[in-house]
Amino acid sequence: MMLEKFSRYRALTHNKKGFSFIEIMVALIIISIVSAFGISVTSTYIDESKIAKAEAEAATVQIALSQYNIDHPEAKITSTSALTTAFSTNGALIKGGYLQKQPHYHNTDGCTYNIRTNGLTGSALNYHVYISGCKFIANGGKIGTYIATNEKASATK
Repeated sequence: MMLEKFSRYRALTHNKKGFSFIEIMVALIIISIVSAFGISVTSTYIDESKIAKAEAEAATVQIALSQYNIDHPEAKITSTSALTTAFSTNGALIKGGYLQKQPHYHNTDGCTYNIRTNGLTGSALNYHVYISGCKFIANGGKIGTYIATNEKASATK
């Protein structure tokens, strides 16, 4: 009788070890939902960091371009094609020491640097650098619109 109770108890406890298939599936579903949310949040931060880097590069190029144009009034860089040439290894901005190296986003991810004027004439005329065509800018158009709008606003100030 005692042996029968012990073997019945052992059979019950033996089946209780570990997790059931449903418990494992529920845990996997919860983990996948949490990780999907984490990935979407992380990708947003990556896009925002690319925006910040693109804006910083545009600002650096803007400063180099302004300094070059002040130092060389007879050979100003006034077009996008001239700016692209100035980025080359022997280009005016790099060879002249205005930039240490070609900006990271130039011709990568589809990015191009462009020159826009402030719409004024004479001594008030100024050239502004902005980035367009980046593949990461195509994310809903958010980044491209953001950079172009801010550059346009700062160009007309």
